[in-house]
Amino acid sequence: MVREQRRSVQSVSLQTSFIVQPPQFCQYPAGPCDQQFEGLESLDAFLAYPNTPTLLARTMEETVRKLRAGSPQIRIRPWTEMGVVGQIVFCRVCQHLRVSRVLVAEVTSLNFNVLFEVGYALGLGAAIVTLRDATSTMDKRDFDELGLLDLRRSPRMTR
Repeated sequence: MVREQRRSVQSVSLQTSFIVQPPQFCQYPAGPCDQQFEGLESLDAFLAYPNTPTLLARTMEETVRKLRAGSPQIRIRPWTEMGVVGQIVFCRVCQHLRVSRVLVAEVTSLNFNVLFEVGYALGLGAAIVTLRDATSTMDKRDFDELGLLDLRRSPRMTR
């Protein structure tokens, strides 16, 4: 099962060019985007996850630490490192998603902010990898009602 999951993640089609132009229209200034995109570092992955439950957030932070230690060539940035002090959070999310090859989103708790980032990345046509603790009962009813797949039970994952 784990081998098949790795194959599915590796087969994700990554965007090959970054969208470094500001959007022509942004709701915040009610016109052209007023943010600067020049000089932004391109990223291999932008990580979106909720800050609660704490165990889940710490797990994601530890994953970032281990990835950076074991594969320093991979350029990853979790949302906690966006540098949003004194700025509109949406604008920083917009910038980071536009310069990232893939959004990695932890969706166990169906957090509003994380789901917004997933939707925005979909709108950009960016590659998205979702992570979910399938053993968690958190938001299980919502997952069932939305018809989201439990990959542990997927025929592709059990071959």
